[in-house]
Amino acid sequence: DLLGAGGTDIGNTGNTTLAQSNVRPFVTQGWYFATGYKLSDSYFCDSAPSWLKPWEFTFRYDVFDNTEVADLVLPNHTDVFKTQTWTGGVNYYIKGHNAKIQANYNIVDDPSGSANGVNRKIREVRNDSFVVNFQVAF
Repeated sequence: DLLGAGGTDIGNTGNTTLAQSNVRPFVTQGWYFATGYKLSDSYFCDSAPSWLKPWEFTFRYDVFDNTEVADLVLPNHTDVFKTQTWTGGVNYYIKGHNAKIQANYNIVDDPSGSANGVNRKIREVRNDSFVVNFQVAF
């Protein structure tokens, strides 16, 4: 209810506390960290066997406030929860950056947490994934 006159009855249930009143803006944000180690560009590339040189090891960590939920205690407040993802992978360069194969495993930590003394588990699904890509540039 943008006018601050109380909640709105959603679905004609007779309960006007289901909607937020006196809506306020909230902040959502995210960030990531990524790194890799390409063996052909390393200090040890001259002593490494030729089959090992096209490999690159990668890691990425992502955090994003992607879930907004009405607070269970304060009806004019929005709780923002974050999802975290850890990605580990390898790249195999067939022809430099023009052709490569990538394999990544993503471990996803879905939003959960405590807001105003109420513990909440937002989602209980398993979102981990294994992804294989083949990239060609021309």
